[in-house]
Amino acid sequence: MSIPIQVSPSTNDLRLSKDQTLAEMVKVTIPKSGVVPKVDAYFLADTTSSMNTAIAAVKSGILDVLTQIQALGSDVWFGAGDYKDFPAPDAGRHPYAFAHQCSLSANIADVKAAVDAWTTTSGRDVPEAQFYGLDQVAEPSGGKIGWRADAKRLIVWFGDAAGHDAVCKAISRLSYDITEASVTAKLVAQKITVLALSLKSSGAPAGLDDNPKPAPGSENGYQPYCSDPGGTVGQGTRITKATAGKLVQGVSADTIVERIAAELAAQITVIGNVSLVASGATAPFVQAIAPVAGYSSLSRDQDHELAFDVSWLGTVAATSEAQVFNGSLDVVADGETIGGKTVKITVPAIVIPPPPGPYGQIPIIVELYQDWFTNNSLGGGPGRRLLLSQDTSNLATPYEMDNNATSLKIRPGPNFDPKANYQVSFYRDPNYISSQLILTPGEYPDLNAGPVNFGDAISSVKFNQGVPPAPPVTPIPVVAELYDGNNYAGRKLIIFENVDNLATYSDYDNRTSSVKVFPGPNYTPGDKIRLYDSFNGEGKYIDLAPGEYPDLQKSHTFGDVASSTRFIRE
Repeated sequence: MSIPIQVSPSTNDLRLSKDQTLAEMVKVTIPKSGVVPKVDAYFLADTTSSMNTAIAAVKSGILDVLTQIQALGSDVWFGAGDYKDFPAPDAGRHPYAFAHQCSLSANIADVKAAVDAWTTTSGRDVPEAQFYGLDQVAEPSGGKIGWRADAKRLIVWFGDAAGHDAVCKAISRLSYDITEASVTAKLVAQKITVLALSLKSSGAPAGLDDNPKPAPGSENGYQPYCSDPGGTVGQGTRITKATAGKLVQGVSADTIVERIAAELAAQITVIGNVSLVASGATAPFVQAIAPVAGYSSLSRDQDHELAFDVSWLGTVAATSEAQVFNGSLDVVADGETIGGKTVKITVPAIVIPPPPGPYGQIPIIVELYQDWFTNNSLGGGPGRRLLLSQDTSNLATPYEMDNNATSLKIRPGPNFDPKANYQVSFYRDPNYISSQLILTPGEYPDLNAGPVNFGDAISSVKFNQGVPPAPPVTPIPVVAELYDGNNYAGRKLIIFENVDNLATYSDYDNRTSSVKVFPGPNYTPGDKIRLYDSFNGEGKYIDLAPGEYPDLQKSHTFGDVASSTRFIRE
């Protein structure tokens, strides 16, 4: 089906968080078609004896039908075949189960001759062999039926009884069994639309939708081959629905020719149904499309603008990374996709806010050393040490580190961004005034040496950051502020990491009298810091969760005894 449609908006690029809803109106424009419809229509008839009057009517009127349809200005080819019953051949009853008489052709004389050759014969029981006939007709283009690859394919099927299900290979002499499911799948795969005209008979009042199981005790040549027959009522309805066709009930011998002509004309001059269908990985995000049934009976001789209301719903939970889904909204006309638009849905990554408090984000850490942190000719260690992660306006109070830094390191913290241009400013005076030294992350073993020449001169520190967070480098679950006086008085030391020896680390052994513990950037409930009364995480200890401890001796009997620390994670 060649229809140059337009869809507006022409594409979707949506962001949908879990449970978020969006609504849009999709307009589908179908212009008046100047394309001559190319249609292949194959007549498949039940020619058992109960159809005698109807077959006679078809023979009488088929030429008028063919002429009328071709006069619509369409490129229509016709073919014909008929089916009877199993087993076949059955002497004295019927010579075959299905016969293909005329391949698809524009020559209506050949088609009329094929239909005129139909002869009604008796069957064994009420159900007939239509599944076998449909199976044989549902072949790819280039076969004996003659389907054209670029034509709309129709089977015009008329009968007055349900079909045997299954048609086993023992009775059909094929290499496979035929069932309602298998024949439906074959028709759909070959894009064949079934237009069914259902007549009623004395043994099957519901015609093609009747019970496919013969009455108990009836003559049945089917059972010795295929055992007890199966199937359920409604075969005609299910097959026509699956193939985007139509079942017409209540047809009689008096109206069959008229109905064939009218239904065939409608297939050529009218688009039976247009609907909007979600497909691909974005389909689960579509909560509803209205109208659900789409639009029906659209004349090809008119322009149409169809509006569909689409409701979107976020159905996927966010993860640490963005998730992208691709799919489409397809415009489906009479079971065939004729256009549509692409759909891309992004589920944003979950944004985890940093923990509250001054240590929720730590991109870089400054380590100030009283002496050289490397070995030097004078011997001795690095002396006192102070770690900072935020602006510090005065190193004198409460850190007692004013004009006392001989070497320093600037190293990554858990939120370090390798693409960022980090800088730290060091000032000679408090409150970020006087002369200034600006350094980037790295190690500076001697601030007295050139070209730095800033030894023992740092009084305040300012971090120039303002960059996005990055994956953690060194986890910091909690941050502890140690004070050598009760009630957070005296010299202060900040702990960002496990410390084996507070004496060599920053001359802070046996000095901790009060402590404040804050959640760090990697905090989870239950994290704490452990203080030991011996080096290397040994000896007696106490655990401190985030909170304030103004007098360790009074609250924990642990005043001025801490010698090492460890982070404890649940």
